[in-house]
Amino acid sequence: MQINKGFREMTHIPKTRGDLAQQTFRMIFNAVRRHDLSVDPLTPVGQSLYRSREATRRQYPDSEPQYDTEFFHLEPPDRRYISQHAECCELSEAGLG
Repeated sequence: MQINKGFREMTHIPKTRGDLAQQTFRMIFNAVRRHDLSVDPLTPVGQSLYRSREATRRQYPDSEPQYDTEFFHLEPPDRRYISQHAECCELSEAGLG
């Protein structure tokens, strides 16, 4: 089940009490991942993580979101991801929205 998949993935992103940027990163990842899985259940978790990290960095430019690098393999969204999310997420090859 996809919801369980997202829940298991969240356990690899630490909760850091008092760190608003990290809490925001977790919130963004949860929303992005749930959306990505609803659009395409085969979306690699690394692509969801990449978009979440970039969104967090836009809000907190000096932050470096923490996550389990042995579990997650960060990867930019590929053409398939971009084409599937072009309308709903305003993505394009030139910029990731």
